[in-house]
Amino acid sequence: MKLDYSQAGSIKIDMVDYVKTMVESFPSKFPGGAKVSTPFNEKLFTVNVKRTKLSKKNKWLFHTVTAQGLFACI
Repeated sequence: MKLDYSQAGSIKIDMVDYVKTMVESFPSKFPGGAKVSTPFNEKLFTVNVKRTKLSKKNKWLFHTVTAQGLFACI
């Protein structure tokens, strides 16, 4: 995150590098299901209890990237 105080009385916050690093650190070949254009479908809020859980490594990765995305949104 870059903070620019060059103008008196204001601050500019630049998070472009933060988001680039976030995207680049995510593996391009994440094991999972089929690729879709949108997460919305009729099963969006249906839990599949038979589905295998994420591995410990992938669980950590999911939570890390989600937290980074939430931070960037603020």
